Amino acid sequence: MKKYIILTYLYGDETDRPELVYNEVEAKSLEEAYEYADVLYNCDKIVILKKDLIKLLKELK
Repeated sequence: MKKYIILTYLYGDETDRPELVYNEVEAKSLEEAYEYADVLYNCDKIVILKKDLIKLLKELK
């Protein structure tokens, strides 16, 4: 199992501004991670990152 980070924007009912959300998932393949993300968020635009890239994101903050 590999770890992936799901990144997507969710739009709330009370605001027009999207909220960036992320979730860490374990999946056998990238395709399985996308399936999980689709069920979890039901969004059109989803980005899935490999676990190693989360270090880069933390360094950029």
